[in-house]
Amino acid sequence: MVVGCGDDAPFDVDAADTPDANPNPDTALDPADAGPDAFAGVIPPEETPASASFPLGVSSGDATTERVMLWTRYDGAASLRAVIWEMDGETYAERVFESDAMVAEGGYVHVDADGLLPGLRYRYAFFEMDGGARIGRSLVGRFRAAVAEDSVERLMFGAFS
Repeated sequence: MVVGCGDDAPFDVDAADTPDANPNPDTALDPADAGPDAFAGVIPPEETPASASFPLGVSSGDATTERVMLWTRYDGAASLRAVIWEMDGETYAERVFESDAMVAEGGYVHVDADGLLPGLRYRYAFFEMDGGARIGRSLVGRFRAAVAEDSVERLMFGAFS
């Protein structure tokens, strides 16, 4: 399932130009520590414009309690990064994974991401990079890490004919 494709202008913060800015743009700042040019909260992927270079969208699979496989197809020439955020409802809580993504023959990209926690919900995206700046992104995907083996959760099935 994919969600949202924002078309807002990118929101860039250059840490060199804003000394009080959070060095990790995807972790919330303590408001008491924020300077006048600092921002609070995670920068959502929708702040980066969508790119037409991801013709097949995104997909995730083989999720375990600690890792997931992310997939896309990329037709562009820029370097890529995969990013995963932990979600708190519909709010981006924290960036939990970021890695360069290598484009294989045919434009296919697979990223084996780790560092997940059992049962939590996540969103992810692939970004086209120009140096350290995000210049374009894939659609935003979602997944849930597998629940812990000893977890007891309600399971609902639905059927129709």
